Amino acid sequence: MSDVAGDQLEAFINSSAHRGLGHSLWWLSAYAKAFFLGDFSGAALGTIVVRYKTTGEEVLRVSSGTRDETADLLMRIEQDLAQLTLSDFLAEWNATTP
Repeated sequence: MSDVAGDQLEAFINSSAHRGLGHSLWWLSAYAKAFFLGDFSGAALGTIVVRYKTTGEEVLRVSSGTRDETADLLMRIEQDLAQLTLSDFLAEWNATTP
């Protein structure tokens, strides 16, 4: 088992500004495009959430601003998840532990 935080945690954009199935499908498509293609032009504004992959328990919730700021913040969090140990990530981001 690897020691990086990303093995246990995942980060995603939680957009609560708009509700409904149509918006959810649009947001999911925009997020997939952002994640796989690096195209953040359609990424919804909202909150970036980091949670445990197995339990879904949140450890971090960060408000994001513009689309560019959201993209930059999500990219920084994902880089830290890929490089830092779990304890170092939690300390760096002042995240809560369950």
